[in-house]
Formats: sequence, structure tokens, C-alpha cells
Amino acid sequence: MAELEILNLGADPHERGLVHGRRFPDQIRENIEIYLNRFAMAGNDRDSVLRGGHDWARRIRDFDEEYAVEMAGVAEGADLPLEQIAVLNARYELTYLSSLRETRGTLTAADQRDGCTAFAALPEVTHDGGTMIGQNWDWLADIRGQCFVMRVERPDRPNFICMTQAGIVGGMIGLNESGLGLCVNGLISDQDGNNLEQRPFHMRVRDIMNARNMNEAIKAVLSTNRNTSGNFLIGHADGEVIDLETAPEKANYLYPSDGLLTHANHFEVWNGINSMLELQGPSTLYRSQRLRRLLEQRNGPVDLALAQRLLGDHFGHPYAICRHEGDDEPAGNKKLTVASVILALNDQVMYASDGPPCENAYQRIPLAA
Repeated sequence: MAELEILNLGADPHERGLVHGRRFPDQIRENIEIYLNRFAMAGNDRDSVLRGGHDWARRIRDFDEEYAVEMAGVAEGADLPLEQIAVLNARYELTYLSSLRETRGTLTAADQRDGCTAFAALPEVTHDGGTMIGQNWDWLADIRGQCFVMRVERPDRPNFICMTQAGIVGGMIGLNESGLGLCVNGLISDQDGNNLEQRPFHMRVRDIMNARNMNEAIKAVLSTNRNTSGNFLIGHADGEVIDLETAPEKANYLYPSDGLLTHANHFEVWNGINSMLELQGPSTLYRSQRLRRLLEQRNGPVDLALAQRLLGDHFGHPYAICRHEGDDEPAGNKKLTVASVILALNDQVMYASDGPPCENAYQRIPLAA
């Protein structure tokens, strides 16, 4: 069984980056090539993208010196130019701006892209009275095998575990010792990319891992405008969950009903935001509702086994909750569920599969080593 590697990291940001870069130099290089090729498919010249890495490195340094130091450590450890690591850490913005450009053009079946399907279950519906959140992360098939889980222990901020892609400091899906957990979904609006001087997506993920309470976690998302749209499902072990649908200058707030919440890759609340990802990946329109309906049809409380089984659902195959590669997708642009993650916030444990959960067992990854 393939397993995600766990990298134990300490308090010093430069040392964290060095360890990261030295452990995964080949994976980091491969991730850079995967994304440069992906951007090129969308009409973004690789040389211009790399030149833009200098601007991303500057922005990141201006926002957060510690993040920049860790990123520089990754570059040093992997023996790569800093601007290439900066491009990786801005890959969310670059990816979704590419998708926005394609959305405005002529679409074919090969242009379809899917995203993630997430859920939350509150204490009143879970088997142990805890808070559970989770998601399938559906993305480029080539990214599978290029991810790991960082476990960070430090005295001055909350310890955390977070799944990330090799070379990306901020991470994506994780939990911390303050009881907070995060799942994310990609969104696209017609306002994306008008101002790229805002804090990048992956930095906000790290900000949430740094948060000591729900107020700080929400502030990390909403206190400043954003470069591109995105969805942040934030849960707390004390039994609270909020979902933040964000466009660059606007945000919607969703709360659980009957102890449940699900989300995919379109804006569910109309707030003058033109939601666009469903034009390319229409499966978002049924994945979230299907997951909620399956949760509502359960016989008994929500437990780990049920969540794992439902995240393996294949309705609409291959464009399903459990995503598989489509025959109509070109090489280099095939998608699948790269990882499935469930976060037990009270137990402070991540359960993660390396690849589609229908084919791969979940690995138990506790916060405490």
C-alpha cells in the first residue's frame, strides 16, 4: 500500500525549509515541471511565468518574513532558484487564472476540470460526539506521489499537521493543536486576478494553521482582499464549522444544517459573484448535493467508516466524488482524486489516502508523533 510520507519539522523556519528541500528535491523539480507544463497548455509562456516568480517572492517576503525564510530554505535544500519555489507557492493563483482564461474561451470536453468535494459533521450527528471534516482533493493525476504531510512542532505557535505538495510551504488540508481544521475547494469568479498584490492562497492556509482560535482562523481569510476565489471550510473541535466562499473582494458565509455541511466547486450563495468553475467542471453541481444526501440517508451516526465509504462514491463516473481519469482528457491534464482526507478534530488525527479512496487504504496520521 502506498503511503504518504510524514516529515517531522521543528520551530526554525529556515531549518524547516532545508529539511523539506533536501528530502524532496526530485519531487519539487517534478512539481515545477508539472505546473509549468500545465500553465503552458493554458497559453502561459514558461519563461514569463518564471520571471514572474521574482514578483511572487517579493510579495511573499513583504507579507510574511518567516514564510519567505522557509521558502528560501526549500530553495537552498533542493538547490533550485528561489523564483521557481515562489512560483510553486503561487501555483493556486496561477492555476486558477489559467482556468479563468480557458473559461472565457471556447470549451471542449478536454477542457473540463473538477475540484474537491468536502463535508463537515458536527457532534450531534457523529458517533463519538466529536467534530469531523474531510474532503477528496481532485487534481492533476501527475501530482499523485508528489505530496507529503508536514508535522510541525514549535513552542511559540500551535503545532500542526498539514498535507502539502513538495516545494509548497503553506500546505492545503490540515489541523492544529488549537482544535482547528481546514478543508479547501477551488472556486472561480469573473473578478479573479484583477489585483495580484494580495496575500497568496497557500500563505492563508499557513495562517490558519498558526491560528489559536476560530476568530484568528476566519481573520486569516477575510481580513484582506484575495487574489483569486477559493472556499475555506473551517472546523473546530468544540463543535463549530463555518464555510467561507470567497471572491477577491466579496465573501459568503455558510453554516451547517441538521449537523451537516457539504461543498464543492461553485458559489452556492448569490452575492453578485459570477461563479464560473461549473462552466468547465459541471460535476460540482451534483457532487456536493449527492454527498449531503448520502450523509442524510445514513443509518446511524456519522463515523470514520461511513465517511470513507461515501468519499469513494462513483455516481457520474469518472466525474464523481471519487474522481478517476477521463478518456477524453489529454495527457498532462488528466485528473483524479490525488488524496482523500478526513480530520477527526477532537482526536487530532488525520486519515489520508494516497490516491482514490476506492483503491487505497486510509493512513492514520496523529498530530503527536
